[in-house]
Amino acid sequence: MTVTRNGRPAAVVIPAQERESPHETPEIPSDVETVFSLLAAGEEIARGEVHPTDEVLTAFRERGRRR
Repeated sequence: MTVTRNGRPAAVVIPAQERESPHETPEIPSDVETVFSLLAAGEEIARGEVHPTDEVLTAFRERGRRR
């Protein structure tokens, strides 16, 4: 899942099991924007800037009702 900030991709949410996996998808290194997004997401995680899935889904639902 891609999380956006001001309509632009800001982070990518992936299952922890995939993140910890030693394999690398060959397409990712060739896409500079994806690499930067993944690095930024890793830095946000390291700083503790994370939210539980249920909290994010609730926020998306509430935001959708306001539109």
